[in-house]
Amino acid sequence: MRRFLIPTVLVGLVAYCCVWSVLVPLPHIGEEAEPVRRVLWPLKRIDSYPQRLARALSFKTLASAETPDHILDAAPFHALHAHLEESYPLVWQRLSVEKELLTLVVTWTGTDPSLRPLLLVSHLDVVPAAPTNWTHDPFGGVVTDGYVWGRGALDVKIGAVSILEAMEELLMGGWTPERTIVACLGHDEEVSGAQGAGRVARLVEQRYPSGLELVVDEGGFLMPEGLFGKAKGDAASRGDASAAPTSSPPLAIVGLGEKSASVWRLTFSGTAGHASMPKTDGSMATQALARALVALQTRQPPARMEPVMRDFFATLAPTVASPWKRAALRMVSAAGGVPALNFVIRNLARLGPPQLAAQLRTTVAVVDVQAGTGARNVIPGEATVLLNVRSLPGDTEELVRSHLLSTIGKDAAMAKLEILRDWVPPVTPSDAHGPHFELVRRTILETLSVDDPRPLTVVPYLLMARTDSEHFARLAPGRVFRFLPIPIRFSEHDLERVHGIDERVRVDALDGAVQFYLRLMHQGAGE
Repeated sequence: MRRFLIPTVLVGLVAYCCVWSVLVPLPHIGEEAEPVRRVLWPLKRIDSYPQRLARALSFKTLASAETPDHILDAAPFHALHAHLEESYPLVWQRLSVEKELLTLVVTWTGTDPSLRPLLLVSHLDVVPAAPTNWTHDPFGGVVTDGYVWGRGALDVKIGAVSILEAMEELLMGGWTPERTIVACLGHDEEVSGAQGAGRVARLVEQRYPSGLELVVDEGGFLMPEGLFGKAKGDAASRGDASAAPTSSPPLAIVGLGEKSASVWRLTFSGTAGHASMPKTDGSMATQALARALVALQTRQPPARMEPVMRDFFATLAPTVASPWKRAALRMVSAAGGVPALNFVIRNLARLGPPQLAAQLRTTVAVVDVQAGTGARNVIPGEATVLLNVRSLPGDTEELVRSHLLSTIGKDAAMAKLEILRDWVPPVTPSDAHGPHFELVRRTILETLSVDDPRPLTVVPYLLMARTDSEHFARLAPGRVFRFLPIPIRFSEHDLERVHGIDERVRVDALDGAVQFYLRLMHQGAGE
């Protein structure tokens, strides 16, 4: 009898999940009765925009975490500012352009001062790039083969310059906002943004005590090939232009929240001695380190589904052609609302792809290991590991500390655990069912297009990295969204180019980027 008990329970649970996923009402986000009509502004300067962007990419604007103001060399920033002033004369002449250190703050004062401002966020600093293995110099400002090449083409000078391009177009058209528009173009986002966006956030808080109406920063993309790119054997990947371009529906992913990033140092102290006589009782620092490395990677924090990820699966489900996959996505979304079905989430986090699993749990990654004195015949008395922890919303510093210490078990008695900078809590996700998300969603659908017969779907998700928007979250609770209006294609390895080699953006994507910011200002700040 007992041998039938476990299979019977499992079958019952699966059947319960299936029935629940069909009967439970899942959250719906923006279902249109008919396709959204595209609304495009007649851009007067778009043909020369690639050259202006390429020139902006040529300045080696590097931030540094080692200096108090996060400025390594101010000269490239000043040169970039001069280029932008020359390229966008109406912005500099008619709007207020201020500097907080090397961060630009552009203010377009609206006609109704009682309205909370709209804030657009991007940044001008980039990560280092050695020219080795690049097709073109990363700071050469090259436009060729249908691309603008260079560091910052994807992350994220493209956003900063497109915001200014959209402002210039609106000024040329004689438009005036009802709501004040502020653009924060930071100089140190890559090293926390504390001296750029952090300073601007305090300035904005002083000027606008009632807060901000809406904040839009980087953190999501247009994904013409869906979440996982073209499937093997896809007709379009074989050059059949008449076929649907991907097996995965085209998406635009919008970040509603951010995981926090913290770095922890775990130092083990143990018995030192001569390498010819290693201890066998496990008391050496390197032995404790070895055990900890295995434990930390095999015992990740428990999985759980935040509401934003339930919205993610529920929104994605109707777009999937396969009825089995559609049912599976509905079941996963439904399971997120029922604690008894958390085993579904646990298994998805354990068996699913890393980019999905990371949105369902706090993650711990080993990023550095150090032990030894340099002498090859000495057993060191100390060994250190650095851990990068990305925490889900709701996690606290004490919760992370407790997990790390409990994971290494008895070796905690040999360890000292330190956090290397002040704890920054995860950003509480914004609402995917309110008017502010709907504004962003409609703007995406009205301005961006994909070469696919299937409609574009806007999907909320949880950003695994951090952005400058974290500094403004308290000024616009529940009204911060992360989306960069450029396409990311797996078939062109675009994600690998972010902070990688041969960073580039398609020339034919620039029109959509400008149209998005222009339409967002037009609709979000009053017509």
